[in-house]
Amino acid sequence: MLHSPRASTFLWNVALATLTLCLGMVPIMTLHAEEAQILSHSFANPADIVMTHLDLDLRVDFDSQRLVGTATLDIDNITGATTLFLDTWRMKILGVTLDDGSKASFQVGEEHTVIGSPLAITVHKDTRQVRIAYETTAEARALQWLQPVQTRDKTQPFLYTQSQSINARF
Repeated sequence: MLHSPRASTFLWNVALATLTLCLGMVPIMTLHAEEAQILSHSFANPADIVMTHLDLDLRVDFDSQRLVGTATLDIDNITGATTLFLDTWRMKILGVTLDDGSKASFQVGEEHTVIGSPLAITVHKDTRQVRIAYETTAEARALQWLQPVQTRDKTQPFLYTQSQSINARF
């Protein structure tokens, strides 16, 4: 029987990784010696790139029940990584621009039934800002659209968000 804290931590990480894989989660692991950090509910790479500010510029389209606009992320590329990974849920990515004005290449990965799809954006080691043009789709889980008849005065539609952590995908 192993009783050292380091062995216990290692075994716990192995057990968690095994359980995560058995449940069908898509883990992202950053290994540091024997200890692993597992983000089983995200494709993000915060050990490499951290978002420090978010600026949203959105238009609410009640007729088509979608949001259209841009999200500008200020980032700190801690390790000089070349790819920023974000979580998405059935969104249409229209384009990505970096702070130097260049268009960034991006790819939306295969959808996972629980956590959505990864958005992989190519960045440079000195990139400090990424602007993503996008629109939501009817399948956006965090957006709740009410018809006028469902509101108090029954004259205007209403939109509210349900941004629990699993629904707050980019």
